[in-house]
Amino acid sequence: MKTRKQILAIVLGMMFTLAIVPTLALGQNKNDQDDNDLVGVWQIAASATVDCATGQPDGQPTTPVTYSFNLGGTMTDIEANAIDGPYRSSAQGIWKHVSGRNYTALFTNYSFNPDRSLAVTLTYRTNLQLSRDLNTATENGTAEVALPDGTVVATVCFADTATRMRF
Repeated sequence: MKTRKQILAIVLGMMFTLAIVPTLALGQNKNDQDDNDLVGVWQIAASATVDCATGQPDGQPTTPVTYSFNLGGTMTDIEANAIDGPYRSSAQGIWKHVSGRNYTALFTNYSFNPDRSLAVTLTYRTNLQLSRDLNTATENGTAEVALPDGTVVATVCFADTATRMRF
């Protein structure tokens, strides 16, 4: 008799667990989805540097940029930068959801001299806000330019609008 009660208790416990766990997992997925609205490929037709004090364009040449935001919080950045030409690496970095439709990212790329020695390291910090339809994003950020010894020699600001790549 005691064994039947134990088996019944185990069976009821398993049934309860099977009934509750899918509900908890579904709730987790919804939050994960909100956090991952940034995931995808984004294009900036002409990234513009701006005056850090006024936010107005500073007259420097614009650069096409492509961002890839990956599930899990990693990202890549590819720029067609005419100034550095073939002497600039793509960037690797991380991103995270801040709140609502707001995200932040940190990424780094490297510029090289023609002799292949490191010229500078560029470290970008950017904030992105997604539009309500999740297909465009406004971006405001800074890039620190550092010499190989780590000395920061310039800080550049940028402001852009990115468009989600889609079929």
